[in-house]
Amino acid sequence: HLNNYELIPCNRASPLVNPHTGRDYYCGQGPDKEECPPGSYCHWSLSFAKCCPMDEAETNMTVSGPVCKGSQFGCCPDGKTESLGPNYAGCPSICQCHKLGAYEETCDPVTNQCRCKPGVGGTKCDRCEPGYWGLPQIQHGSKGCQPCACSLFGSVRDDCEQMTGQCVCKPGIGGKKCNMCPAGLVLGPKGCVLANQLQANSPHTCADLECFFGAKCHVRDGHAECLCDAQCPADSSSATPVCGSDGETYGSECHLKLYACRYQKDVVVDALGSCPPLGNQSDGVTDS
Repeated sequence: HLNNYELIPCNRASPLVNPHTGRDYYCGQGPDKEECPPGSYCHWSLSFAKCCPMDEAETNMTVSGPVCKGSQFGCCPDGKTESLGPNYAGCPSICQCHKLGAYEETCDPVTNQCRCKPGVGGTKCDRCEPGYWGLPQIQHGSKGCQPCACSLFGSVRDDCEQMTGQCVCKPGIGGKKCNMCPAGLVLGPKGCVLANQLQANSPHTCADLECFFGAKCHVRDGHAECLCDAQCPADSSSATPVCGSDGETYGSECHLKLYACRYQKDVVVDALGSCPPLGNQSDGVTDS
């Protein structure tokens, strides 16, 4: 329980002594308040206000703003962050969260899990999740790791090269997303083919029809067709829009996948957020 832990000044380090008075510095409030000397910080709680030495790595940093006021577990070694548990739990020096991949320097005091940005994974948020790439791109304005968006029809696998986003293409297919065919050919389930080869007669049995993107084959009125039973949550107020590889903006990743499933289109998430203004804008499909 939180109350079982005693709050100790300076996290067991020795408080600084004012050489002129021979007493510990007092950095609290009132007429007796003293400024902490350089290389130290004020550990201020309800029962004391002591000047404490910073870690060696922090001695050249200036601590600004309130520091550890009333913290149950004392200060972190940086002198400015409240510890979230005993033994510096949740402190930046313990968490070591990745500066690009994590939202903040602190982490869960029990699991040490940092809070990762979209598409970023790992305890320290130091790598992209499978199917995503471009952790260094976050420093240039990306919201997180970007989806690989490899074409289901044109790529060998759904992950990509981590620095460039290049997908692994099937023979004869090119492009970063493996969605480009030589002139005169179009991309289909069987690779690059002539356009008229995609316009096959309507199949009568499921043995003659292959469905993709989660759809299932059903025979109705003597014709086989791919039907998608998936639905997206009714409340999409917290959903993040995504830009599809077709240049359309969808209300969420779920709506993009629903569109691909219903219409058997090879559309994947190309980027988080809306498509650029020059692209056609759409809310994607709805559940109605």
